[in-house]
Amino acid sequence: MGRCPAAARIAWGMGGLLGLFAVGCMPLGYVYPKVSYIPPGTVGPVRDEVHAFRVDITNDDNSIGLTEKDRYVLSRLPLHEDGSFEPQTKVSVDYGWLLYGFMDFFDASTHHTMLVRLYRPGYHTLEIESWQTKGRMHWVEARTLEEQEQAIDDLVSTWKTTPERIQIKAASSGYTPPHDPIVFHYLAPGSDSPEHWDALGFAASEYERLQSSAKDPDLHARLQAKAKALREMALK
Repeated sequence: MGRCPAAARIAWGMGGLLGLFAVGCMPLGYVYPKVSYIPPGTVGPVRDEVHAFRVDITNDDNSIGLTEKDRYVLSRLPLHEDGSFEPQTKVSVDYGWLLYGFMDFFDASTHHTMLVRLYRPGYHTLEIESWQTKGRMHWVEARTLEEQEQAIDDLVSTWKTTPERIQIKAASSGYTPPHDPIVFHYLAPGSDSPEHWDALGFAASEYERLQSSAKDPDLHARLQAKAKALREMALK
């Protein structure tokens, strides 16, 4: 960062916007409506094996080192007898601000979107993003316990909006994403809604199911830690 961001951090802590003007930064705010949409789809003849979830995401992002407060809320997506699900729509308002000054700038923003995640035990989890072109479901078998663990991780993961500094720190350890509860750090607490509470309990039970078959001590401990973390989130 240049001179403005360093000074702006101090100014923000001491006096907010008036302080920012004093150090030569020009704040620019913005707000706009946003529509997220996922078209109707189908999981086909494996309906009874698939657990479908809608994931509503609030992505809080900033470049000045403030604590980010992302939020992921899951709710079950009903599947019809033929394996199809209804289209999903989310109307929201995104907003943020930019600070320009001297030779640098920094920003903060809050964006909203949603996903559909399809979890099938024994297979890799599928994810459908907002406005994604409709395509055929392609299930890939998860042959090992580690791959099945990753499938559960992908169901509840909040990693894609985790701050870059945390992702870089994890990558320095040789793996991205990591294999510990940080992958779902930004899940909302279970008190958010009965549907979200149920989703947390379901994911915890899937970790526990794998744990019962895990012979490797490290894998066993990791699955146990993830299940415990989700159970604790559900109680908040």
